[in-house]
Amino acid sequence: MPRVLKVIIMVIGLVASVIGIVEFIHPYFTKQERKLPIKDSEWAYYGSIDELRKLAEEGDAKAQNFLGVTMGNNTGNQLEAKKWFYKAAIQGHAKGQYNLGRMYEYGEGGEQNYEKALEWYLKSAHQDYADAQFAAATILVKGAKDVPVNYEQVLKWYRRAAEQGYVAAYPELGVMYLRGEGTQRDLRKALEYFRAGASVGNRKSAHHLAWRYYNGEGVPRDYELAAKWFREAADLGDPEAQVQLGYMHTNGLGVEKDDSKAFEWNKRAADQGHMVGEKNVGVHYLTGRGVQQSFGKAKYWLERAASRGQIEAREYLQAVRKARDH
Repeated sequence: MPRVLKVIIMVIGLVASVIGIVEFIHPYFTKQERKLPIKDSEWAYYGSIDELRKLAEEGDAKAQNFLGVTMGNNTGNQLEAKKWFYKAAIQGHAKGQYNLGRMYEYGEGGEQNYEKALEWYLKSAHQDYADAQFAAATILVKGAKDVPVNYEQVLKWYRRAAEQGYVAAYPELGVMYLRGEGTQRDLRKALEYFRAGASVGNRKSAHHLAWRYYNGEGVPRDYELAAKWFREAADLGDPEAQVQLGYMHTNGLGVEKDDSKAFEWNKRAADQGHMVGEKNVGVHYLTGRGVQQSFGKAKYWLERAASRGQIEAREYLQAVRKARDH
């Protein structure tokens, strides 16, 4: 066999072996929706799963947390994952504490316990781990059986996360200042947070900023700017923003009056299961505005909305039946 060919085969074999290791360690989900967080820089930290387990058993907190992630994501063994997260957590490992909190919050590897979840989130949060700060605030703002709502603490931890650039905290802080939860109502600060989030593509921030311009809250009413930010949120998949853009195109508010575009935006929302979007699509088919009239399609979309309690859809269904009878 030529020497060059042998070298190529050796290289291919080496690459294949490395890929095999990475595939084993790389966290992936097939049935679970929640992916345990891990940074790309950690992929190359361990040469093999045996080395990882050896270090974890020797008491290396980072390895223990990483092994917990691997067990939870790759093998689905939540009990084993929880065991290793606990070992890392009691050594003060911030990520291990956060991951253990997640398991208690979602009831993975045992009981669902919001009190214990919050306890571990806060231990991690005090080490300035932004994911944990956000998670702790989210539990405190919702409250639970053993965890009362505490807006002052919610504000504190959302702020701490936001100070580290944790974008998801921006709209949450904006809402708290908008409503005066845990602080005095302050539209200026609310707008600052909404703008900060919207400027970096945060969907929820763009949604809230759009409504402020639409209603003239803290800023002069401006339908064009409202439409701009509704469009930003809609393009990011926000079904409520999609329905609102449909309404604005129907009425020519800040955008051109265009029934076909109104239909398109409502259809995008309806395809996500938004009830008002479904009702609106049904009405478009019923009236033939922006789309070819079809009583059959009108009936389909109106029934989808009505079956889940959309009152207007039920009323329009009667109009469909009457139209088909004539």
